[in-house]
Amino acid sequence: MNNFIESGFRRVFVTLTAMFCIIMAVLGESAIRVALGDISVNLGVTSGELNLVMIAYLLAGLLIAPFCSWFSSLLGRKNFLLVAIGFFVAGAFFCGNANVITSLILFRFLQGIGGGAMLILSHTVITESWPVEKRATSQLFVALGLMIGAGLSAPAGGYITDNFGWLFVFFANIPLGVIAGVLVLVFVRNGSYTPGSWSNVLANSTMWAGIALSFVLAFFTAFLGNMVNTTVVFLHNPFLSTFVILTVMLVLAALILDKKKDSLPYVVAIGLLIFGITGYFAVKGWNIMELRSVGMGILSLSVSAMVVSKLEGQEIGKGIALYHIARLVGSALGFVFFSIYAATGNTILWIY
Repeated sequence: MNNFIESGFRRVFVTLTAMFCIIMAVLGESAIRVALGDISVNLGVTSGELNLVMIAYLLAGLLIAPFCSWFSSLLGRKNFLLVAIGFFVAGAFFCGNANVITSLILFRFLQGIGGGAMLILSHTVITESWPVEKRATSQLFVALGLMIGAGLSAPAGGYITDNFGWLFVFFANIPLGVIAGVLVLVFVRNGSYTPGSWSNVLANSTMWAGIALSFVLAFFTAFLGNMVNTTVVFLHNPFLSTFVILTVMLVLAALILDKKKDSLPYVVAIGLLIFGITGYFAVKGWNIMELRSVGMGILSLSVSAMVVSKLEGQEIGKGIALYHIARLVGSALGFVFFSIYAATGNTILWIY
């Protein structure tokens, strides 16, 4: 098949379907964090064993990522996305029925295989559904899916844990998975590109520059995002204002990049400058969250657009897989370095 570019309402529904899958994959990864305390009490496990529950999901996503393009070519992108959803839902079901930590870690790994494949395939489907001249706009919807999923994780996980118990943090994925499967069946076209080599992808310097920046952004986002404040006075809702700022900057960056094709280096530079300045002040003890959100919005959209800007056909899925590997590794290392930093007794004052 030459391409999967959609138009009109079909493009809208395909994009929204893939966004829903992205949100579900991010929720599956992060919502359980809020329930770790309850899991520790119920299963009688240590914090180290609980960390393995999180690591298993991330490790599974890393392991499946390089093979997503090959499986998509073998089975067809719709069929493989349905298989990924099936793994995700099955893993969630068995996690909810686990009564020992070993089983929970094992089934969490199974869920992570599905979640990791869902994330990469959904990102690929959105990118393929938009024409090349609208690549930045396509990445806007990917970024919104990631942001919504991350923003809903803590409140959704906390609400479910408090009202229904930690088991239902996993069971809640089952109806969501059924909805996602129906949407994929109805709206996503099957088919695949002829499998190709990695040579053209690996020789794409623009993609590698974007991947390197995505690693840096993920590292410092995890590092700064985990900083613990000592005393905070909320004059307004910081999470709502941050969400609004991120959304506005994502939209603005997408409009600029699609209108001015040669503006990508300048948009990336502006995002890096703002994010770098606010990151420096955060390490010094002043975390200006809303200003940092300006830099994050600009940078996350432009970096994602940079990765896919010169990819075509079967190269798209491969490049996106490398992009998400860099994000996952960067986030994991950012959390590790934050733990080391926090152990030294450093504190942060958040400014909203």
